[in-house]
Amino acid sequence: MESSNTSPSDSSANSTLGTIAPSNHQNSCWRGLRYRMRLSQRRIRMFPKPLRLIFIFCLGAGLIASGIIMLVIPGPGILTILLGLSILSTEFLWAAGVMKWIAKHCKPWLHWINQCWRRMIEPQSVK
Repeated sequence: MESSNTSPSDSSANSTLGTIAPSNHQNSCWRGLRYRMRLSQRRIRMFPKPLRLIFIFCLGAGLIASGIIMLVIPGPGILTILLGLSILSTEFLWAAGVMKWIAKHCKPWLHWINQCWRRMIEPQSVK
């Protein structure tokens, strides 16, 4: 019989991280992504709150700053800004409020883009 060389604290940390199972989603590529996202969220939540807030703020603010730079130079500036805001909204209520405001005001615009896209890809009727 083999003896385990792990301490009880190691096993509790592994059981906390290992309990996240991939969901039974139909699309397998999203299943792995969701699993990794939940796992990384659990790992980040193990840090003390002040350290976690500093880390999340630096990461989100860095993405927002690089997104603003990408508005001027070639790159996905708006998407990077939204990604930074979504990271900030995991810990800060003001960022979650900004994300809700953006979603509320962009919904009609996104609906219009969707309609234009569908009209473009519809087959033209020939008379």
